[in-house]
Amino acid sequence: MANATRIDLRFNQIRAAPRLEDAAGLKELYLGNNYLTTLGNCEFLPKALQVLDVRDNKIATIGPGISWLTQLERLDVTNNDLRDLPAELGTVRSIKSIVLDGNPIKTIRRDIISRGTVAIMQHLQNKLGTPLEEERESKAYHAKQEASATTNQAQFGHLMEYVGKGTDAVPDTLWDAVAGAEISKAVISKNALTVFPRQLLGFAATLTILDLSFNRISTLGPEVAALTGLATLNVRNNKLSALPQELASLKGLTDVIISLNRFADFPPVLYGMPSLSTIVATDNQIFGVDAQALQRLQGLSCLDLTNNSINKVPPELALLPNLKSLKLEGNCFKIPRPAILAKGTPALLEYLRDRIA
Repeated sequence: MANATRIDLRFNQIRAAPRLEDAAGLKELYLGNNYLTTLGNCEFLPKALQVLDVRDNKIATIGPGISWLTQLERLDVTNNDLRDLPAELGTVRSIKSIVLDGNPIKTIRRDIISRGTVAIMQHLQNKLGTPLEEERESKAYHAKQEASATTNQAQFGHLMEYVGKGTDAVPDTLWDAVAGAEISKAVISKNALTVFPRQLLGFAATLTILDLSFNRISTLGPEVAALTGLATLNVRNNKLSALPQELASLKGLTDVIISLNRFADFPPVLYGMPSLSTIVATDNQIFGVDAQALQRLQGLSCLDLTNNSINKVPPELALLPNLKSLKLEGNCFKIPRPAILAKGTPALLEYLRDRIA
């Protein structure tokens, strides 16, 4: 529903807030009079959201990332079980109305609540220790400190790390801080990146571990093939539906983690990478695997396809010579039965061997 501007789901039996991050045009979301107990991760909501109405539920916590909603103007949490509000809500400058009536709030005095939204926002800003008038200076100071720490990590630990910032790009100050270092591990996780950061190509000769998990990347381009020394690629929880064929040129790649993406097919490029020892592809929509093609991966020891849409398990999976861990729970097939899966990989492989014609 990319063009929807208003969604009204009031008076239903909803127990979890829907993931609507792709509804980019959504301005108003109404979830009142349902069975919600938590608001969940707010980064699963559109950044442009202006009205969020979750009144008359049983919400006890507002999940992380409320500051992600940078254009939020009205938040209605009337008649819930909130005892506190996240301090980071105080950084959402667009807020014009917060409605708290009917909550057992313990950490905000009643006289503050009675004075309205402005007083509540000031209270939250004070809890952060960074009132809005000091925010710019604080950000500049922390950016300088972060750059200094990054330089030390890069020079002495060969590590480049940018985690949990919620931004769609790594600041130039951090790239400058690691320039010239021999980075072997890069962790750019829990942010809002939508594209592969090309600055990583500057470490093509030394990078062995790349973690881009928990972002919003929808495409990996052929440029990833320039990372010739890569051994581990983690792109868990993004928006990928395919992997580039150029990945096959990475002869040293041993571990690939593509869980929580949008794969409907097992990525064909992986069949042609005999160096792989671990493939973790849980929580996608993969409907099947080519067991004969997988047999080319003589070193494959772990294959995790939990929570996909596989409707038939090929017995030939048991012919992979070094397979030590095979996980298939949470799929659509009826055979093998759950009792077989519960016994673990050895029992599952034995069962499959017995079914090979």
